[in-house]
Amino acid sequence: MGDTSERDATIRRLIRWAAPQDAVRALLLTSTRAVPGAAVDALSDYDVILVARDIRPFAAERDWVADFGAVLVDHWNPIRPDPATGFAVAGNVVQYADGPKIDFTLWPVALLAQLACAPALPDELDGGYRILLDKDGTAARLRPPTYRAHIPAKPAAEEYQALVREFFNDAPYVAKYLWRGELLPAKWGLDHNITYLPTADARVAHGARSRLGGARPHPGQGPGAPPPGGPPRAARGYLRGGRARGELGGALRDASPLP
Repeated sequence: MGDTSERDATIRRLIRWAAPQDAVRALLLTSTRAVPGAAVDALSDYDVILVARDIRPFAAERDWVADFGAVLVDHWNPIRPDPATGFAVAGNVVQYADGPKIDFTLWPVALLAQLACAPALPDELDGGYRILLDKDGTAARLRPPTYRAHIPAKPAAEEYQALVREFFNDAPYVAKYLWRGELLPAKWGLDHNITYLPTADARVAHGARSRLGGARPHPGQGPGAPPPGGPPRAARGYLRGGRARGELGGALRDASPLP
């Protein structure tokens, strides 16, 4: 768990700022900090929905974000229609010099009112929300979150086995790049070509921590040029189907949805 006093201090600062401003009608905290029991720390973001009578002044006059601390850097998205509702929305990401990072989303009151009558919540709220301020009682009419909005669907057995085969087809290329000292292609392969299998493994576990995430590094792995005389030990393991491949295959078989 994170630093409760620091977390509460930021939330209290948000509420104190919004309470006397008539233009601000509600504040909602979303994402990880709004999920009971979620693992947060002092560097976890604050994701805040600011509900206003008119979002345009908050998007045009940007000095208000400095009311929460010295701004180190910020990024602003333009006002644009929300694809799901058609309402004009905006947002920004603000990193403060004293540590907190706050992601503000600007909603008009009409959008919150529509969601209060909707049969289901959008993913942003269904993943978890906490009402910080609700001057008109509109947010209190929202449905409770299920906290399941971002849990990925379990893959079909055929899809999973296809990913296993594709993984073992692509993995040797990473070992070859490492042996050649070509770190950028190796990183590209790790980041883009073989990450889909751990993702599928997590889907099998219904959002739980992937079993592959705790795999131990094998001897010979690490930075530096390959030694003379052939590939490093880990690379040889992948290329000839040795220990690395066997251990990974065992983990995949244990996680497979097939009977």
